[in-house]
Formats: sequence, C-alpha cells, structure tokens
Amino acid sequence: MVSISNTLRSSASAIQGKELGFLSEAEFSNAKRNKIFDKDEYSTYLIEKKAKDKADEERRAADEARVSAENAVKEELLAKKEQEEKAQCLEDAYCYYKNNKNSEYACIEAIPKIAKYKFEWTDSWSESKFDRTGWYDKSKRIVRISGDKATAQNGFGATKNITYYCIFNADTGEIIDLGFL
Repeated sequence: MVSISNTLRSSASAIQGKELGFLSEAEFSNAKRNKIFDKDEYSTYLIEKKAKDKADEERRAADEARVSAENAVKEELLAKKEQEEKAQCLEDAYCYYKNNKNSEYACIEAIPKIAKYKFEWTDSWSESKFDRTGWYDKSKRIVRISGDKATAQNGFGATKNITYYCIFNADTGEIIDLGFL
C-alpha cells in the first residue's frame, strides 16, 4: 500500500514537473524543496546558488590562506623566540647545564664518596643541594656548581658545616673535579 502510494506520488510529481516546464523529476523535486514552482524562477535560483557557492568557496579559500599566513607568522615568531632563548641560555650556566647534560645528580652521588669520615646532607627535600652556579670555562661549557648544605666529620671526630663544589662538562656530563672548600 505504501509502495503504491509512493509510486503514485512520484508519477504525479513527474507529470506536474513536466507541465511546469522542468526537465526532470529530480530537477522539479529540488525546486519544490526550495518552494519554487516556476521554471524561470528556478533557473534564477540556480544561477544565484552557483554564484553564492562560488563566493563561499572563494571566502573559504581566502580564510584558509589567511589562517595559513597567520600560522606561518606564528611559527616564525616561535622559532625566533626559541633562538633568542637558546642564545640567552648560552650565557647562563644554570640554564645551560639544566637544558643539556644535567650532572647535578652525579655530583650529589660523588661528593659524599670523597669525604674521609662521616658525611651528611643537611638540606630539606625541597631545597637544592647546589645553590650557586657559574661558568668555570664558558668557551668549553664547563660549569661549576657549589653549595653548603652538608656536614662532615674531621679527623678529630668533630662535625662541621662544609662547602662543596662540583665541576663538570655541561655538554657531556663528565665530572672534571669535585671537592670541599
């Protein structure tokens, strides 16, 4: 029953479309969807739709070009900023060694081993054991870090606060020297 109804409706639509001057049932169906029942009005609609679609496509292409240009500028600015940050980091020993081979842990492990007697760190878990950083030889990227958050026992059994240092190559992580002051 439904199938017969759809077939009759389709046939009636095709006949009505032909009577109004439409070339095909599909063309008439599209016109009806847009509430157009005149062939000339439908032709005008198609021309306007084609112009609107072309304008939309051009606008979309222009938007994509603008976004692409904006992204290129952003990428260029980010690259420039990154280069500036790298150049600044080359001047700062702390920044340089933290961004390259961070030998701080190796120094923390090595310093207690050179103590002749009892050695103990006195820093809290939130503090850094090394609170002073500087270039030992900037041209070779050799960094010197030092601190005073430890105690050591001397040969007489007395415990005293000590200052310690560690010198290492920030490019390779190799410890060059360490000791107590």
